[in-house]
Amino acid sequence: FIFRNCYLAFMSGSAPNRSLTYWWISIAVFAACFATVGSLNRIASDDFEFLRVFRESGVWDAAMFFRDTWNTRWSAIPWLNTWFGVYETTGSLLPYHLFTLCCLMLSSGFLLHTLFRRAGLPTAHTTLLAGCWSAALFYGSFSIPDTWFSTNTSAMYGWTHVYGMLAAGVLLSERSDWRAILLLLIAGIGIGGGNEPFAVSVLLCCVVVLSPVASRITGISFIS
Repeated sequence: FIFRNCYLAFMSGSAPNRSLTYWWISIAVFAACFATVGSLNRIASDDFEFLRVFRESGVWDAAMFFRDTWNTRWSAIPWLNTWFGVYETTGSLLPYHLFTLCCLMLSSGFLLHTLFRRAGLPTAHTTLLAGCWSAALFYGSFSIPDTWFSTNTSAMYGWTHVYGMLAAGVLLSERSDWRAILLLLIAGIGIGGGNEPFAVSVLLCCVVVLSPVASRITGISFIS
């Protein structure tokens, strides 16, 4: 609802300056509330087990331990352990949550900018729309605590949103340079080894979007 109203106002050119200010303030309030909850957040539940193994084995060996004990979200665990290292140094989860929020907004902006440019739409307010889209994703999550604030599950669930939008933006841009390939590789590993249901959903979407029939409509070919 938030994103739809912003989009209709901005794309129609009917948004006055005071309306733009209102939405910027709304995004700032959302970011401030997110940061406040992140600063008050603490290790809880399964985080203690992941943190214990990290303290005993380090970043990589801890990930291999969970992989060898049939934890299928193996690619999210080294990322989680990296931030455990920051937590052990600072004693706070705020840096992790701030970085997550920034990457969420950046990946949203990248996807929307690519999508609008491909569709021939104006991109003047992409940054603002990315903030609204990030807020909509946040409030539309199935479980906000698990997706964004539980340390171990946010590295698996929340970050797959970031990887998914990053990969979608690269695919829509139809770039084929080494940077695009690297971004797709990182996103693919992050999704495939971090969130199995999301990975299956992405594969099904790719089958539909890249099929010969759909490629004539979307303009995206399987080869590209």
